[in-house]
Amino acid sequence: MEFISSEINAPRGTERLGPGSMATMRSSLSNLIEWMHQEGLERISDIDNEMSWNYVDWLMNDYGADHEVRKGRCGRKREMTVASGHRQIILMRKIYDCRSAMERAGASFMTEPPFDNEPSANKVVQESMGLRRLGRLKPIPDEVFIPVVSVAQRYLEGFAEDIISLQMLALDMVDDYAVVQKGESGTDYVSYSEPLHEALRTYSFKSDPGTLVPWGFPIVGQRPYTPLDGRDVELTPVQQLRRLIVSVLRAAAVLTQALTGMRAHELCSIRTEALGEDGLPTCIKREITEDGLFEVFYVAGETAKGRKESTRWVVGARPVGDPFIPPVVQALSYAARISQPWRELAGIKNVFLTFSASRGLPRQPESVGLLTSSTLTVWQREFMYDFVDLSDIAPSKDQKVALIMQFRAHRWRPTFAQHLFRTDPRLLPAISEHFKHASEVMTLRGYIGNDPSLKISFEAAHVQAGVDILMELTSGAQEVAGPLARLVSEHRQQMNKTIRSQPGKTLDEKLTNYVKTHEIAIWNAPHGSCLMSLMPERSRCRKVANETSWSNQRPNLAVRTPSLCAGCECLYVRLDHEQYWRESYEEYSRAMTDAREEGREQEFRVVEQRMKIAEHFLGAIEGARRSKPGGENVAH
Repeated sequence: MEFISSEINAPRGTERLGPGSMATMRSSLSNLIEWMHQEGLERISDIDNEMSWNYVDWLMNDYGADHEVRKGRCGRKREMTVASGHRQIILMRKIYDCRSAMERAGASFMTEPPFDNEPSANKVVQESMGLRRLGRLKPIPDEVFIPVVSVAQRYLEGFAEDIISLQMLALDMVDDYAVVQKGESGTDYVSYSEPLHEALRTYSFKSDPGTLVPWGFPIVGQRPYTPLDGRDVELTPVQQLRRLIVSVLRAAAVLTQALTGMRAHELCSIRTEALGEDGLPTCIKREITEDGLFEVFYVAGETAKGRKESTRWVVGARPVGDPFIPPVVQALSYAARISQPWRELAGIKNVFLTFSASRGLPRQPESVGLLTSSTLTVWQREFMYDFVDLSDIAPSKDQKVALIMQFRAHRWRPTFAQHLFRTDPRLLPAISEHFKHASEVMTLRGYIGNDPSLKISFEAAHVQAGVDILMELTSGAQEVAGPLARLVSEHRQQMNKTIRSQPGKTLDEKLTNYVKTHEIAIWNAPHGSCLMSLMPERSRCRKVANETSWSNQRPNLAVRTPSLCAGCECLYVRLDHEQYWRESYEEYSRAMTDAREEGREQEFRVVEQRMKIAEHFLGAIEGARRSKPGGENVAH
């Protein structure tokens, strides 16, 4: 209310909010509140710079994803456009600008400027959101994707070890040969004397496997260089080394995003303590699949779709006993190794970081900064400009620059999704789960695109997912836990009779016709699958939102929580969901242990209830595993 009052009274001398603009302001605030609710943000003060970029990701990826019929009225499908994006960016900036008035009124207010303190909403909309009156960002075409990813992997495999060794050599000598001098402006700067320059000049680079000649050129004297922005500069030996160091981080970022589909802020959130005994950064974990055949690699981080919620992504796999290191694991290892001295200097844990000082190597903690989404795009553009040959599609330098400037770090995500989907449409549920989406429909809408051929494949994959679930339910092959499983168990005979009456010669054909006729949709989440399309009126999230209706056949994502779903008749929990419930139980159990030690267990009744829910589902999953043929060897 204080913000609206400020806008009407215009205390800072800006244009007053008139009656004709109230509807637009209301719509923008509604979107902001919806995002805050999904993020779990309770106060405006919870929105810091990092969260403001998360809001950009939400606007681009999930805006309008839950649009549906509400209270008997069907609204127009929401699409993110330049105009709507501009309104949302301006709104958050205005809220920050009103912080003084809000503080005086005792209201919550933003303490950090949003969007890296970028004053231009147009720049955020155009550069970071990629909106230029053309809608959403498109996937990267194959003729760009293939050479960029290939060069990034080759760069890391062939050159990263050399650059890490060169960095260690330089850092060992810096303390002996770096001299702090006073510049003409009175500021201090670090001068590196001839012994360090000589060490850089005489370093012996390894041979490039492709050419059998040393890949690096001698680091000597002032080297002319024209960066992407067209300036002519002279690079000192130490500046040349600095660019090599950053190039390893850039190549690692390219490879990680391209082969995992991580959001920019998810990549920026990756942190590590150090290198483990296996030589890998501690952010990378390994697990053996239940059948004992494969070793799966995960990277831990924070999801941009939650309020700094810990999560993890699959980044590779290998047969047990095979020494192969997956490309993303290798990329993150190189990034962690080359950033280690700078993490120690700044006292931070982020694998991907930047050098804040304009020249030379960092000597003070404040000279090391955190990577942001906008900087990540600049990084990857410069990597493409410096190392990737795009002459087949951009023969001239101007054409190459124009092509590179169309690139955004956000484009890796739809590219990853579309590549896997084209490889095999049956991978759609796996893509959706990997992206932490509530349903395959959200994945299709946000990342697969509107290509008619892809939509046909999607329909086939979507129907097959429904067929697979119904096969499990009606046969009892994967019945585990949840009210839906119990309900189906009670009425399985009647369901089988209904399915057998469907057209088709085989059971698969009958199930397919049943799914198509009744438009069965599966809404997946880490804690379970929702089949409310079978019985929409029994959905708890719709009842809580007072939206119970046969026309509402998808969950209300703004209301749905694991605790609410736990008692919903539409919830179906399978072996696939064990990880979520196990991690939840361990988290709540630790919290309860700490509370009891402090004598505060009465304050943690909700936590205790959630712990018991997680314990119940774990027990049901364990019981199902024991009841299946093969016992402990049943795969998730």
